[in-house]
Amino acid sequence: MSETRKQLLRFVVIGCTAVLIDLGMYTLLTGAGLGTSLAKGLAYLTGMIFGFIGNKFWTFESSSRSMREPMLYLTLYTCSLGVNVAVNSLVLAFLGAEWKLFAFLTATGVSTVMNFVGLKWVTFRNRGSEPISESALDEPLPVMMQGD
Repeated sequence: MSETRKQLLRFVVIGCTAVLIDLGMYTLLTGAGLGTSLAKGLAYLTGMIFGFIGNKFWTFESSSRSMREPMLYLTLYTCSLGVNVAVNSLVLAFLGAEWKLFAFLTATGVSTVMNFVGLKWVTFRNRGSEPISESALDEPLPVMMQGD
């Protein structure tokens, strides 16, 4: 199996698991009496954190300890959310409200492709051959020692 195909399969597994975590947390939090908007925000954030960790260490097997990856991940997923909403809105504007499921699936498909490409070739690309940058985002994360 090619490296990209293996990564794509793992990306799908991580993504589906992140959605299940999102749903589970949302159900748990709303069941505990939290308002739906706050519960959804916290649930989505939980799924997103799982997605970052799973994609970093399992899908793309990154060993980087810099802040660059989480910053790029957050930027990518923020842009992806905007694209998802825009595509959904455009499909509904052109085809009408009765195409709601098609609009949702189209928007999800576009943002999924965008996320995989962005993670593979931007966020978690192999930087081993690049010169060391002086940017603060390239600095390793501090390791906390016991007693600190």
